[in-house]
Amino acid sequence: MKKLNKAEALDKRNELVEYGFTIVPEVMPSVFFRTSYCNLRCIWCDTPYTSWQPGDKDISVEDAVNAILAYNCPQVVITGGKPFMQAKELTSLCQQLHQQGQHLTIETNGPLF
Repeated sequence: MKKLNKAEALDKRNELVEYGFTIVPEVMPSVFFRTSYCNLRCIWCDTPYTSWQPGDKDISVEDAVNAILAYNCPQVVITGGKPFMQAKELTSLCQQLHQQGQHLTIETNGPLF
């Protein structure tokens, strides 16, 4: 699989990767949603398959919202990759989930906040 440079990564920033149910011990049962791409290359990264060489999982915001709501769980954890590399889609996702009464947590490495 080809490594992406920054420009290529930004061109693909609307690609969302995966979601699922988890229990975040310090919070509550949660729906876990992972986005693609990251602007850093941390040697300790536990998900390089989503960060700089993501698979071909392109999930629309609408499909993501529907899938997340289907879990009937009030807590959503959005992580990456780097969620803020897809600011437009992240904003739309968060707005739609918030309107449905979801509590949102976004995990970030900080530089693109």
